[in-house]
Formats: sequence, C-alpha cells, structure tokens
Amino acid sequence: MPKLTKCSLAISMCAVFFAGTSAADEFDRSGWYVGAGGGVAVDFADELVERTTMGDIQTKTTGAFNVRGGYRIFSWLALEGMYEGAYGYPLSFQGEQIADFTTHSLLGNAKLIVPTWRLHPYLALGRG
Repeated sequence: MPKLTKCSLAISMCAVFFAGTSAADEFDRSGWYVGAGGGVAVDFADELVERTTMGDIQTKTTGAFNVRGGYRIFSWLALEGMYEGAYGYPLSFQGEQIADFTTHSLLGNAKLIVPTWRLHPYLALGRG
C-alpha cells in the first residue's frame, strides 16, 4: 500500500473517531464533522486535445475519491481540510498507452454556509 494511501486512511480514521454525533434536529450545530465521497475525473480538454493532435493523443475518465473534515464554528461558518485524488488516469499516443497519472490535492477552506433547515448551501473559499 503506497505511503499516501496509508496516510489518507489514518487521517480518515482519526476524523471518524473525533467527529461527534448529533440529534436529528441539530443540522446547524457547532462541532467537528467528517465526510467522504467518490466520483469520476473527466478531462474536459479531451476533445480539444484530440482535435489539435488529430486523434493521436487520447485520455479517458477515471475514478476519484475525496475525504474532508472540519469544525463548524457557527451555524454559518466552518473551517475545513480536504484531500482529493484521481487514480490511474491514462494517456495514450496513437492507441498505445504511454502514461498513467495519479493526482492528489490537499485543500484548506473556509465555508460560508446558509443554514436553512436540512439543506445548507455554501460557498467555500480556500487554498490548495
């Protein structure tokens, strides 16, 4: 198992351990939180690359994973850290795979939240 994967797993486990639980009606409470998600990494420049290289260079979509944790200071403000990675992103030249990329991102955010019942839209500002 690669070092970064072990580190991500350790951070996730610590976040789960320190995250508290809340009652069903406490959706805007202060305190620690943790979340994880999956997705798909898509190269939106793929069509442009294929057109400019006449199809010689191609990319494909790949799986992605993220984990986040933070502290909600007020009902309208939280500070958050996030890790996101996309794994095994292939790059082909004339049908032959020449590279396989993996990307990692670490982000720190301030989340400005609109605490409305269970739905909480937010604006995240940060650095990565």
